[in-house]
Amino acid sequence: MLAAINEHGFDAVVVTRVLDVKADAEMRDAVTGTKVTRKDSGFMKLFRYDYEEIGDPIDLTVQTQVQFVTELYSSASEELVWSSETKAPKSDNVAALIDESARLVVRKLKRSGKLAR
Repeated sequence: MLAAINEHGFDAVVVTRVLDVKADAEMRDAVTGTKVTRKDSGFMKLFRYDYEEIGDPIDLTVQTQVQFVTELYSSASEELVWSSETKAPKSDNVAALIDESARLVVRKLKRSGKLAR
């Protein structure tokens, strides 16, 4: 890592570690359609139908919440210069969870004066 820092002239390194993950799963059957079968045999050949509900697939929602710590290290001194613990809001979309977590970290870095506005 130090070789990459020196080669590219980075001022600092940001390290993010996950402290805790909470996931709440909600599962429910979802009726996705019906299968219709015409019953036209038997007494007086009446037009009758059987309707079979098709309940696959199951609707599964997983709400995830991540608590993490972000640390900023100076490349020059190789020492920790800033640290913050963050709890991201719950989300059922991993990409959105990562994006929101990054926004929270950048906001905190800007507020602390460690990142140019």
